[in-house]
Amino acid sequence: MQAWLGRFLTPGVGAGRLLRPREAPRRASFLELFFDLAFILALNRVAQALEDDLTAGGIYRTALLLAAIWWVWFVTAWSTDWFDPRTPLIIALLIWVMLGGLLMAGTATSAYAGGALLFAGAYVAIHLGRPGLLLPALRGHPLRVRTVRVAVWFVASGALWLAGALLPAARVALWTAALVMEYSLAWLRWPTPGLGRSAWAELRITPEHLAERYQQIYIIALGEPILGAGIAFSQAHLDLPTILAYALVFVVTISVGRLYLLPGGERLGGAIAERGRPEAVSACWPATCTW
Repeated sequence: MQAWLGRFLTPGVGAGRLLRPREAPRRASFLELFFDLAFILALNRVAQALEDDLTAGGIYRTALLLAAIWWVWFVTAWSTDWFDPRTPLIIALLIWVMLGGLLMAGTATSAYAGGALLFAGAYVAIHLGRPGLLLPALRGHPLRVRTVRVAVWFVASGALWLAGALLPAARVALWTAALVMEYSLAWLRWPTPGLGRSAWAELRITPEHLAERYQQIYIIALGEPILGAGIAFSQAHLDLPTILAYALVFVVTISVGRLYLLPGGERLGGAIAERGRPEAVSACWPATCTW
């Protein structure tokens, strides 16, 4: 066993170039912004899924889809805090996740019907493709063990996702169990038999970068109601109630955006820095979700 681990952790090449220097400034790259744009479709399709099934059960099922899509976005944003998105490997990783996200978005409205296997398969492929790309480059680097821990549990949760896709009667229960597993294990720092759990030093964050990424995806999210309302308005009969409703959507969107971005967005970096400390991280589970 020790000999196998020794070969497994033999130093690889490129790990140093792959990682961002922790003291370097963090600005979102062009590809990260482009990655966010792909999630406009995801948010739109999830909203459509809710509109098609506006019941208590439908709200819960839609919440599961949104939680899965959000998890994909969040873990990817966290990855680019550690790994340089300008390197070819991370560029390939972002494109891979973007493709999977678009497949998930395209099947969101049919995820509980004929599109279940494609939705779940894309989700699992995203989370297993990430370590598949990172592990060879990180061979011998301490962060490789962290990636192995996360990969082990995504294999386990992936089995639940695929089983749920194949078993319609148990789909909601299995997908709920998978998400609870993933979110809970992240909060617990991915405890893995034989490998322990990630140390606090492996989970530190760059508050400014994460705050910027949160604000960017929030702006993207605000674009979805404007897009949806604009499409509906262009196809509707232009009477006074329709015009007033369209104006109301605009006013509400601007108001919600202002509440979050000003002044909330300006204080977000400091809040994340405070929550990201080891003694405070229990109140901020996302600080444990890094690859």
